[in-house]
Amino acid sequence: MLRLAATFLLLSITACGFQLRGAYPLPESMEQTWVQYGGSDTAIRRETVRALSLNDVRVASSQADATAILDIQQATTRREILSRDRQGRPQEYNLAVDISFRLLDVEGTELQESQQVSAATVLALDTTNPTATRSEVEAAT
Repeated sequence: MLRLAATFLLLSITACGFQLRGAYPLPESMEQTWVQYGGSDTAIRRETVRALSLNDVRVASSQADATAILDIQQATTRREILSRDRQGRPQEYNLAVDISFRLLDVEGTELQESQQVSAATVLALDTTNPTATRSEVEAAT
């Protein structure tokens, strides 16, 4: 149970730009996982699929092909300005994500009860290059 929460925390951090280093062992039941997420933030699902793939989990192309279902019940992202330069432009942001999820088998039985994980990272910007700054923030949120 704790291992799955830690794994999902690592998965959620990728949405903030953190890169996983190496594989993290996941339960065998997740060998081919369907990621179920009905929220409007497509980056959450995309980054979760990417992180699962980095951990040798095949993401099922349909729920019928899955051995497990990762049900992301809710995902919330936050962006907070931490500091500004003399002209009032943001220099640092705190980027955070909170995700509630559960793991189901293909019949819909809970393998892992609903849990919430949070991750945050600080993004320091290059205020001398406003174009890069804007794209960095947009890419990270």
